[in-house]
Amino acid sequence: MVVDQVADGLSLRERVTVPGSASGADQPGSLAGGVRVTAHGPVLPIWVCAGCGSPWPCRTRRRELLIEYEDAPVSLSIYMASCLVSATQDMGWEPAGVLHRRFLGWLP
Repeated sequence: MVVDQVADGLSLRERVTVPGSASGADQPGSLAGGVRVTAHGPVLPIWVCAGCGSPWPCRTRRRELLIEYEDAPVSLSIYMASCLVSATQDMGWEPAGVLHRRFLGWLP
């Protein structure tokens, strides 16, 4: 996964591989080679969704992540755990249990 960022560190979008598509270009928002652009990346350091303003990962991004990591659930857990560590450092005021549920509690 690649995150496109502006100079001040705010992420604008993430490119996501969409499984199950031969070229990916037949899906709205898709680029050649099966890469889809999503507007639902995190805005750091406050960890809100750039696409909808909800706490990140928002419902849409969770759905996208489940599809992207369908065949690699352990990798998804590791990725989300790394996000949890970063969010914990960025948002020290938020209780650890709340962040744990937000970043890991939704995983299958």
